[in-house]
Amino acid sequence: MKQMTIPMVLTVVLAAGAEAQPAEQIEALMRKWRIPAGAVTVLKDGETVFAQGFGVKPDALFRTASVSKPVTAAAILLLAEQGKLKLDDGMLEYLPRYRDGITDIRMRNVTIRHLLQHSGGWDERESGDPVFATFEELVANGLALPPRREDLIAGWLSLTLDFEPGTKFVYSNFGYVLLGRIVEQVTGESYAEWTAAHVLGCRGRQAGTLREERMEGEVEYFDWPGAPKGLSVFSPRPELVERPYGAFSIALQDAAAGWVLSAPEAARFLWRLSQGRIVKQEMLEEMMRRPGYAAPDSEAWYGLGVNVIVMEGGVALQHAGAFPGTVTDVAQLPGGFTYAALFNSMPADYGQFVAELQSMMLSGLLGGSE
Repeated sequence: MKQMTIPMVLTVVLAAGAEAQPAEQIEALMRKWRIPAGAVTVLKDGETVFAQGFGVKPDALFRTASVSKPVTAAAILLLAEQGKLKLDDGMLEYLPRYRDGITDIRMRNVTIRHLLQHSGGWDERESGDPVFATFEELVANGLALPPRREDLIAGWLSLTLDFEPGTKFVYSNFGYVLLGRIVEQVTGESYAEWTAAHVLGCRGRQAGTLREERMEGEVEYFDWPGAPKGLSVFSPRPELVERPYGAFSIALQDAAAGWVLSAPEAARFLWRLSQGRIVKQEMLEEMMRRPGYAAPDSEAWYGLGVNVIVMEGGVALQHAGAFPGTVTDVAQLPGGFTYAALFNSMPADYGQFVAELQSMMLSGLLGGSE
C-alpha cells in the first residue's frame, strides 16, 4: 500500500484550538471508522505529553507498514555519513548477485538516492508491486509459495523500467526492499539486526505475517467489516484467509514496511532523527532537500524517506502507511511536537481516514497540549 500525506490538512489546522479532549477525539474517530484498537503518543521537545492506548496498552506493539521507510532511510544515511557508501552510487554496485540478470541498461543508472526518493523507475500502475504479489500472480510466474524475497528481486530486476530513473516521484515499495539489501551488503549483518542496533535505539522487531507469528504484546489485526478475504500466499493450494494474516507476505517487505513498534517507540525514533541524534545535521538537511524534479516553489515533496512539508513556523517531517490490518501516521512538526498514531485495522477508504486523523491530531491533540 502507498504511504499517505495530506499537506493541506497539516498546513491549515496546525494553529487551530481544541474543542474536545484528545482521548475523546480519538475514540470518536475510531468508532466512526470501526477500528478496534489503537495507540497514540505525543511528544513536546522530546518529552511525553500524551500517551494512551485505546483497547490496548499505550505501549502495545503494532505493525508499522510504511512508517518503516524513514527507519530504512536513516540506516542508509548513517552508512553514508560513516563513509561506507555514497548516495549517488549506483545501486548495482551493492547488489552483485543480481547484476547478471539485468536486461534494461537503465538499471545501471539507478542510484541509492533514487531508491530513497521513489524515483528509481518502477511504477506499480504499469508493472505492479512485487511485495504485494498475490497467490494468482505467484503461481502464474512459477514462483515458490510462500514467496522468497530473492526470487522476486531477481525477477523484478530482470524486467524493463517504467520510466527514466531520477526524473519523477512514483512511490515504490520495491525500491526500499532493495535498500535493505544494500544495508546488508555494506554491513555484513542482517538488515533487521543492524538497523535495530544502530538506528532505532530500541528493541526493533520485524513483523511476522501469520496469526501464530504475533509477538508478546502485539495487537491482533482486523480487516474492515465486510472486507473480502484473499488467497493465502503461504499455501500451495487455493485457501481463503483474512487478508492481514496471509494474503500477502510482510517478510518480503522488511525494509519497506516490516517493522513492529509501539507508539512511544515510533514517536521517539522520529524525534531523535529530527534532532540530529541518529545522523548529523548535514545529513538531515540532505534528507529534507527538495529533489530536482520537484517544482521550485513547491511546499511539499518527498525527500529521502520522509515527506517534507513547508508550514508556517517551520518544516514538518511526516510519513504514513497502510495495508490490510494496519494504518499508521507519524509526524515531527514546528513547535517541537512529535506524534505517532498506530491502529490495527485499515478502513476501506483509508485515505479519508488518514486525512481525518491528521486533522484531529493537529487541531485536537496538539492544540490541546500547548
